[in-house]
Amino acid sequence: MPGTEPPRSRLLTGLRALLSGLAADQPVVIVLDDVHLADATSWETLGWLARNLADHRILVVATARPAELRRNTAATAVVHGLEQDGALETLDLAGLDEANSVNWRRARSGRRLRRRRS
Repeated sequence: MPGTEPPRSRLLTGLRALLSGLAADQPVVIVLDDVHLADATSWETLGWLARNLADHRILVVATARPAELRRNTAATAVVHGLEQDGALETLDLAGLDEANSVNWRRARSGRRLRRRRS
């Protein structure tokens, strides 16, 4: 029926087919930023795909703020489940200190930047 959404299972199957097809030709990297902001449906989808595409050449890199991620109950459930399945590897990164921040901005801008003095 026009104007209605397809069943969720059909969407997941289609997404799985798309990613599977792409990964058959070459490895696929998916980058998701700020996943701590994702809704429950997005987390459920990510968990489903991780379990149903485990044997494909697909790498998902997701960034999140740990404190905010812990407050997202759907995220916590999926993350714990994937950890238990051995399908998740976490890497804790620290923020840039002032010197590294200046170096990064300098590299991006192509010009000389000075550190601010306190």
